[in-house]
Amino acid sequence: FGLDLKGCKFWFSVYYSKDGSIKHFSYYLKPGSKRIEASVLDPLLLTFIANYKMPIAAERDYSNYGSAVFPISFRKPDARKN
Repeated sequence: FGLDLKGCKFWFSVYYSKDGSIKHFSYYLKPGSKRIEASVLDPLLLTFIANYKMPIAAERDYSNYGSAVFPISFRKPDARKN
């Protein structure tokens, strides 16, 4: 998609079907976020929604609320620390 999400900060709500597929996804840019037009971001999200399935099954529909900041950083745990 060629999107530069660096500096984007989101709140999001994801509503899942019991089979783990996404029924509804909503987002809102946080204050201080880099601005990104919905017409640019939405095609990426629609592709994600159509292809992603949570790798768990449930007895009923469920939801998740959270936030994300880009870039997403990952630190490998340092085995030397206790």
